[in-house]
Amino acid sequence: MRTKLTLVVVALLLVTMPLLASVRFISDVVAFSMPSDTGPDISIEAPDPAKFKLSKLTIEPTEVQVGEPVKIRVEVLNEGEEEATDIVTFKINWAVEHTRTVNLLGTKSYAKGKATLIYLITTKDKPGAYQVEVDGLSGSFTVLGIAQPAIWWKVWLGVGLFVIVALLVAWQLKRRRLRTGS
Repeated sequence: MRTKLTLVVVALLLVTMPLLASVRFISDVVAFSMPSDTGPDISIEAPDPAKFKLSKLTIEPTEVQVGEPVKIRVEVLNEGEEEATDIVTFKINWAVEHTRTVNLLGTKSYAKGKATLIYLITTKDKPGAYQVEVDGLSGSFTVLGIAQPAIWWKVWLGVGLFVIVALLVAWQLKRRRLRTGS
């Protein structure tokens, strides 16, 4: 985008100022000079490139039981003047847990200085301390307790109760038939 802008500025200057003596490129600045009898040197600056800044890493709650959710939040701001896209990487215990693509306007837009909040909600099934890292910012949370026991006993209890109720209903129906003589 910067190269196209530079070429457009140079093309406009070449068309509108036939007395242009030289054009030189210095970093992000397009500068051109005219002969001294036509006036002073003029320079035009291109916008600053996008520069993403992450801040305010928040982990809530910092202690949970096994299977309970943890909310990880970070604030992202584009301090550059151009709009751009960045990828925010959430790592837990040094392994990538999730990535989010963020598109932010530059500081010359109507959204100047507005940060975007990026969230990740995660649960862990093992107790222990977990280290969180989000593009250079770090924090931690702890999962307390022991892992939940298997729920198979609840399933078998439900099936057993269903069978008992079904047998009682069948027995009652059979008794009624025998009493009525049908």
